[in-house]
Amino acid sequence: MWKRGAEKALKAAFQKMGAEAWGHSVVGLLKELSARVKVPPGLLEACQELDKAYVPTRYPNAFPSGSPSQYYNKKEAGCAVIVTASFTPQ
Repeated sequence: MWKRGAEKALKAAFQKMGAEAWGHSVVGLLKELSARVKVPPGLLEACQELDKAYVPTRYPNAFPSGSPSQYYNKKEAGCAVIVTASFTPQ
């Protein structure tokens, strides 16, 4: 869910500039956006964590057994929330 929020926020930024963005990689979208605007240091690296969570959190059978909730902890969730929040207006 966090990853999709960041993805949608990045795509909205492109739309605001009158451009289109395709794909589901937050890192890819952010790299493309960084050619147009300044991106805060460290944000690209943080987005790598969001991209890694795309398949396993979206598809319940991505792990060999159990549900995705068994493979993530509160610390990881908190980090994902912080990264995603950096894409929303304050």
